[in-house]
Amino acid sequence: MPARPRCPARTLPRVRQRPAARRRPLSTGRAARSASRRRPGGRPAPRVRPAPRSGAPYAFISCGPGRSWAPNCGRRSRRRTPSPPGPVPGASAATGTVNADDPTRIGPRGRPQPVEGHHGRVINVASLAAQLVQLPTVNPPGRERLASDLLAPLLADAGLQVTRVGVDGDRETLIAVLPGADPAARARIFTGHLDVVPVPDAERLRWASEPFSGEVRDGRLHGRGSADMKGGVSAFVCAALDLARSGRTPPADVILVLTADEEDLMLGSKAVAGHPLLDRDADVVVCEPTSLRLCTAGRGRTWARITLSGTTAHGSDASAPNPIQTAARLIDALAAEDLTASPLGWTGSPERGDQKAGTPHPTDRGTVTADPNDLSAEPSGNPEGQALRPPSGTRPESATGTAVSTGEPGAHRPTGGPSFWRPLAIAAGAEPCVVPDSCTLTVDARLTPDHDPDDVWRRLSAILDRLALAADVDIVDRREGWRTPPTSRLISDALSALDAEGLDPRTGVFAGTTDGTVLRRAGRGHGVRDVIILGPGDLAAAHAANESVALADLAAAQRLYARLMVG
Repeated sequence: MPARPRCPARTLPRVRQRPAARRRPLSTGRAARSASRRRPGGRPAPRVRPAPRSGAPYAFISCGPGRSWAPNCGRRSRRRTPSPPGPVPGASAATGTVNADDPTRIGPRGRPQPVEGHHGRVINVASLAAQLVQLPTVNPPGRERLASDLLAPLLADAGLQVTRVGVDGDRETLIAVLPGADPAARARIFTGHLDVVPVPDAERLRWASEPFSGEVRDGRLHGRGSADMKGGVSAFVCAALDLARSGRTPPADVILVLTADEEDLMLGSKAVAGHPLLDRDADVVVCEPTSLRLCTAGRGRTWARITLSGTTAHGSDASAPNPIQTAARLIDALAAEDLTASPLGWTGSPERGDQKAGTPHPTDRGTVTADPNDLSAEPSGNPEGQALRPPSGTRPESATGTAVSTGEPGAHRPTGGPSFWRPLAIAAGAEPCVVPDSCTLTVDARLTPDHDPDDVWRRLSAILDRLALAADVDIVDRREGWRTPPTSRLISDALSALDAEGLDPRTGVFAGTTDGTVLRRAGRGHGVRDVIILGPGDLAAAHAANESVALADLAAAQRLYARLMVG
């Protein structure tokens, strides 16, 4: 019988059993069973589920109806189950086991089967991903430290140099460095985030399994964050662990950056952007879900809160100015604006590569304030010095899923679809009988890789002028789009790795924004960094009920990252 793996997260609280002398005698009847579950003082004691058959070191405490299962590391329930049998060569994943050489083998009941590595720690990519999914690092509030407490000792034991960087109180970002043969060579950064989006109560009802169970079913790992993006994190962490333990030295430093708060304001990547360990020449591999399709460009994003003012009045006063109705006029104007037209301030011809004019923000109709944490110092949002290319007159790209938009060789530069903006939140009013004194819209803009985010707010200022509206515009963040040149060594290495794995070598555009935007800008003294996005899972499954990732994709991603680490 294989030995059980040791717990990789000793710092988490243990499940405490009541001492034998204090346990109540067993009896029958509902009242007796209820009494036996009560602590001194009358509060119900937590009910502990037995640990899964895989030997995973987590027991789960029921937090009551409608609440998450919280992992609690330590002693398992007294109802122990035997360790799973070893893998059966030639068996299929559908029967619970796979070939012994397959790093995604699973045990009975669809649970990942752990493989003991250094100091007995689990290094199997499927098991590590399942353990990370079981940690509820929901943002807000984040709680990424739960995941970093699991990963930091695992990386340190393998010989990587681990640095924990505090972020916004009790949260943190991890940096782990595997030294290469040439310290002066261009390093390679692999990055992924540890936070996940919440699971609302209405969405939870649509899940076929507990969102934080880490259940494996039909060859897929299920749970919040399995695709976005604890699967990708596990793949590059396991690739680095294998490389470190193999004794092979990579040609250049391999740097793992495991961030907090990517799902909100990207405070984790901003906190380490100027860190000394990252102050060097480097490429960036973002391991977000792309269905293992290579993305060499990323779309931009910017958003702001727009506050329109009025005056409180009795609801019966039909003449009182209502900021909600004013907001409706603004929403109609935003919908009518064509963001695919030539940007405001454009001068010259894009065919000649002329640059746009640096038209400042009009401020005569409102105030525009930028986020002090915004790192986009390039005034054009186009640091390569390329002209803006208005997408009008170009055909839209055909998309595969929602993550990647591809173009054929020799075609125009893909954009991932046209730029657009829309309101995603509105807040106003305190009482149903009172005309509110303000209304706040959150306007979100998604942009082509070459569309300057500042153009969005110039257009907004022009609309406010045209409607004669006074508004306060608080720009929360600007994330410019980007393109990595096709001549990049990083792209060449990625295409070679995809070819070696027999995967689709076509390139495309990533629809969302990632920490890659921040880390790309962070190398100012060393030039703009080359970035690619390549990872397991489908972006269409992210932030949705029954999120999952294929175990085969996790294994393939681990092999791809291992190839990229050795150049």
